[in-house]
Amino acid sequence: MSLFKSLFQNNISENYEDYSKLYFRWEREGKEYGPLDFEDMLTRNWSNPPIEGRFENEQKWKDYTFFEKILNCLKISREQISEMEKLGIEPVDPNISFKEAVSIINSKREEIRKQRKKDRDKKDKLPATKQTIKKLKDFGIVHSENITQGEAKRLIANFKDQEQLKDILKYFNDNNFSIFNHLSVENIINEDDKTLPTFDQFEELYTIIKTLMESQIKINFPESLNRDEMDKFITKLSDAEFEAEDIEEQLKDREIILGNDEFKVVGKLPKSQLLKIRTEIINRYLTGDWNPDKELKEIILKHLPDLTFKEIDY
Repeated sequence: MSLFKSLFQNNISENYEDYSKLYFRWEREGKEYGPLDFEDMLTRNWSNPPIEGRFENEQKWKDYTFFEKILNCLKISREQISEMEKLGIEPVDPNISFKEAVSIINSKREEIRKQRKKDRDKKDKLPATKQTIKKLKDFGIVHSENITQGEAKRLIANFKDQEQLKDILKYFNDNNFSIFNHLSVENIINEDDKTLPTFDQFEELYTIIKTLMESQIKINFPESLNRDEMDKFITKLSDAEFEAEDIEEQLKDREIILGNDEFKVVGKLPKSQLLKIRTEIINRYLTGDWNPDKELKEIILKHLPDLTFKEIDY
């Protein structure tokens, strides 16, 4: 998309190509989200609309209704015409609106998706192919003589999940996380016990734990983890990661919030020291010993003693 062109007071362009990407936020001076597109205003499932936005190449924020006004004026874009042709929508009416084009394209994509699912379901009812039967044999999976393609695919997927879960549990055991030693792989995969954590939860936990362990983060597991407790534990680990990443991004952006004030960050930011700051923040967060308003500046200067902060006066 080309750069945003001039917008006069009562002269809004109908051409989608005249606008740059968009950024929106839900609170004044709050976090901004983007880059986004006019189409996102139609397809994103926002519980509440943003309160204001700006163009990517502008700093001035405008009321969200300003962008709604533009959206309502836009004509079909060249990109949409090209997409319609690829989807086999012919003839393409060059006089429809951008919003109408979004609706037509999404309807066609949904139609194609449903047809593909119908075709897959039909194939899954056919006898398993020779290649699929060979896979079952290679994996040592016992099956009925007249197994269908769909049944075979489910058995193979189940087998792969079991093998992956075995590796995950072995990783936990090798790192002295004995909390899961008593669990049965089959019970978890088959969800025989609805109180047990699910395969998806173990997969998510493994990804987070592995990342944290590589950064030398101390992980203290609770004494037990049922399905609900696992969700809370994963959320706590994810929140700790997010907290540290957010602070690192503020430092890299050279502007950081300390207490109720915002400061310009001046000085070098070696990767090795940023990693130490990240590690300490996560460790403190996970142990419950984390008060950013009181401790953040102290932690940063502990690892980056030559850094200085200059208060930003708006």
